[in-house]
Amino acid sequence: MTTQKLTKRYLDSLPPGYLLVSNVFHVPGWPVFAEMVSDQGGRAAQWKRAAAAGATGRNCHVFLNKDELETSPFARSILESVQKLKELFSSKIAGTSNAVFTIRDVRPPGLPPSSLN
Repeated sequence: MTTQKLTKRYLDSLPPGYLLVSNVFHVPGWPVFAEMVSDQGGRAAQWKRAAAAGATGRNCHVFLNKDELETSPFARSILESVQKLKELFSSKIAGTSNAVFTIRDVRPPGLPPSSLN
């Protein structure tokens, strides 16, 4: 894993197929942007998606492949944060039938459901 500020030049330098994960989060544990690096023909659209998500100019993590992501401390910390949020929200709405949100499993791309157990 490498970490660097996401610039257009940096995105253009990455090989297609690498995994790009923002260090900016919607909520603890869920990146605003996480995609496989596109081929050169898709980089302009990918850059626009990253910018719209607020990930450009901010640190991002680049993984060589799914295996590196799944075994990284970064992924483990995301999963721990998601588990803590699920527990917190579940305890706050226990016994309430009119909750305004639903907790669902969220994980970085490629992580199996068993990772949350």
